[in-house]
Amino acid sequence: EYKYFEYDKAFTKKVKKFVLHPRKEKEYEISAGFRTSFINLNDNFSADDYYVWSEGGISDLPVSIFLGVGKYFGRRHYVGVNGEVALSSYGNGYLSTGLRYCYQYDANKRNVAFYLPVELDYFRSNYDLRFQVNDTIVETTGAGTIYYYPSDKDIEYSFSALSVSLGQGFGFMMSNKQSIAVELSLVKYFPFGGNFKNLNREEPRLRYSGNGIRISLIYKI
Repeated sequence: EYKYFEYDKAFTKKVKKFVLHPRKEKEYEISAGFRTSFINLNDNFSADDYYVWSEGGISDLPVSIFLGVGKYFGRRHYVGVNGEVALSSYGNGYLSTGLRYCYQYDANKRNVAFYLPVELDYFRSNYDLRFQVNDTIVETTGAGTIYYYPSDKDIEYSFSALSVSLGQGFGFMMSNKQSIAVELSLVKYFPFGGNFKNLNREEPRLRYSGNGIRISLIYKI
């Protein structure tokens, strides 16, 4: 049972207006955030008369504070410098610094920027390496004398390398030209230096090579 009818009633639909946020084109930018990298380095160990076995290389998963500064040259190009200091790492004294370039390739029709980050970095850290050596360790216990052959030897190694990375970035733009970005990059390492600490004999024969994956969460001001 109806009280009354209305004819020719028009219903209006509210449409939310899309606002395209502006992006930096010639301004400077400061960025800060967090990074984690999976580093896999193969030592290509060669046995000799003394060193008979190695662990095979170095694996690390540093979680770092990321800091960077740079400038835009047009909307598409960004050039800057950056650095990392580890909050946690399997090694000691993890540090990375380098040059950074980003190329924005999207059509600027949405508030998500698509870009390609490229970096050339220098990285160093200290690691404890374990080898088995052609030597015998004699240990006397209450149960008798125990002989270990080959024996284990731990040596601290100071490692350094250049790295080149290429990735994919997603920048979520805000109304004040700031953004929050997520990046995923592949990294190739080119070791060029390293030395063993407190070693009183010849060094093991190592020839490092490696790669990695990097994830970054960055706030850009």
